[in-house]
Amino acid sequence: MKILFAAFVSVLICSASTCLAASAPDYTSVKSIHFPSGWTATAYQAPRPKNDYDTGDTPAKLCFSNRSHRHDSCTKITSSSTNSILLNYQTVKKLEVVQIAADTKALLFQAEFWGGGSGYAEQVSLWLFNPTSQYWDSALVISTNEMGQYKLLSSGALAGTVITADPIWAFDEGESHFSAHRYEISVYRFKAQDYAKMLTYRTKQKYNDEEDEKTSDVIAGELTNIRSILGAVSKIH
Repeated sequence: MKILFAAFVSVLICSASTCLAASAPDYTSVKSIHFPSGWTATAYQAPRPKNDYDTGDTPAKLCFSNRSHRHDSCTKITSSSTNSILLNYQTVKKLEVVQIAADTKALLFQAEFWGGGSGYAEQVSLWLFNPTSQYWDSALVISTNEMGQYKLLSSGALAGTVITADPIWAFDEGESHFSAHRYEISVYRFKAQDYAKMLTYRTKQKYNDEEDEKTSDVIAGELTNIRSILGAVSKIH
């Protein structure tokens, strides 16, 4: 999985009345979550074209609103891929509150890009309320394809970490899109309002051949290695 920083995130700020007027014809509310503090998070996506096989090219967006603030803050879910192609994640897949550490919860938003064919891409972002700025900030943004995986761990020895697994296609070894691949494992640990990368390595084992009956849990298969490497790093420091 690739981590996408603020340079790739498009933010639209407007007045509540202007946003509502401008977005009403183009966006449909998919889900809202109301917080005791008075904030509301709403996920939007554009109405689908009549053709069921066409998802359009309008990115989904996540908006935060509060009656005590004059402006809503909306983020369009886009990213640049490794070959500099702009991806607009059109479809809202998930909006929910998740536990990211023993004493911390975050808002998780997941959107999907589909451009036709068998493959798709996903973006997952974690949002936290910043008491200093009095607004919501993205603590971590993950971009992956349909073969990538991620886990949020809020308990145990790895509490407060996010682990990602991103397939590495070895074309020089004759691997196809759906062949078994080695994966790049990355581990991020939550600190204050943000995540810091603790570890990145490539797996020795290949996972998820197209002939497998079900998808392997790459991260579960690598947990022993992850704990061992992190333990060795902590002793050095």
